[in-house]
Amino acid sequence: MKKIINVILSLYIAASAFSVFEFTNFKDVSAETVYSDKSSEENTVEIDYMKFVVYSDHAALNECSRKVSGEIVVPAEAGGKPVTEILIGAFTFCEEMTKVSLPDTIARISPSAFYCCTGLKSVAFPGQLKKIESCAFYGCTGLESVTFSESLEEIEIWAFYGCSSLKELNFPETLEKLGLYTFYNCDALESVVIPESVTCIKEGTFGRCQGLKEVSLPESIMSIDKMAFYDCSKLESINIPDSVTEIGDNAFYGCEELTFHCSEDSFARRYAEENEIKNSENENIVYGDVNADGALNTADLTDVIRIVISQSENSKLADINRDGTVDVSDILVLKKILAK
Repeated sequence: MKKIINVILSLYIAASAFSVFEFTNFKDVSAETVYSDKSSEENTVEIDYMKFVVYSDHAALNECSRKVSGEIVVPAEAGGKPVTEILIGAFTFCEEMTKVSLPDTIARISPSAFYCCTGLKSVAFPGQLKKIESCAFYGCTGLESVTFSESLEEIEIWAFYGCSSLKELNFPETLEKLGLYTFYNCDALESVVIPESVTCIKEGTFGRCQGLKEVSLPESIMSIDKMAFYDCSKLESINIPDSVTEIGDNAFYGCEELTFHCSEDSFARRYAEENEIKNSENENIVYGDVNADGALNTADLTDVIRIVISQSENSKLADINRDGTVDVSDILVLKKILAK
């Protein structure tokens, strides 16, 4: 029976993909479509309007009454076992719930776990959580703040789609992957800083974030997929590192106020010119400031010498004379600067 339920719910999640393009009204989807009754599961216990399936080594929350309101505290234990999972659709349409407190035992938040919890305002993820699965907070229009776990590695497709009140994102350095349309239609976002561990901005990730004004991308980013920042009409500034060699169709469609900050000979500069996007070389770059402390000093000189000797890394900031290579000539230029 459980396998049948999971298949039905998985089909629903797949079908919900089309709402990205059809812009489905969240209220047009009935709770029964998303949530299937799991009360027939064996070994179940109920705690404060929440039902849990108890297994041999852990427990999983599989249903919460849609009548709950205010702050909901998920217990760390049910039936004598640690609660480690929030199952598919567990909190779907719990519209009066304003806050959820999750125990440190939680290791998995399944697809659509908090689907359309429109009254939910804040959530903090437990420390060991590594993945937020697809549609987990889809349509949580009242969600204002999230606190990500320090071990988070992946946020899957449509996880925060339509969270139009979400104001701020503080990603941990452990984050490696952002899924398609993860933050689509998050209108309250104003700025985003992507951590160094991310290599690609996927299709539609920040599409229609119409309050977004500034984006900071790390040197690790290699590609920006189609519609990544589609219709971010207030986006004013984005730095495109030299590592980016691919920008997809309509990645910045509708970003009329946008200025690219990028290197003169970079792929991004050519893309900007071909697509009539304003561009200027990043004004914050100080060539020679290898340790990025905001000043040129002997520590930078030591770093440049080390890079020249080892040839183990390619640092754009160490290419002080900007001839495309880091060599002895850059050491001499920096020495002259420091001698003044």
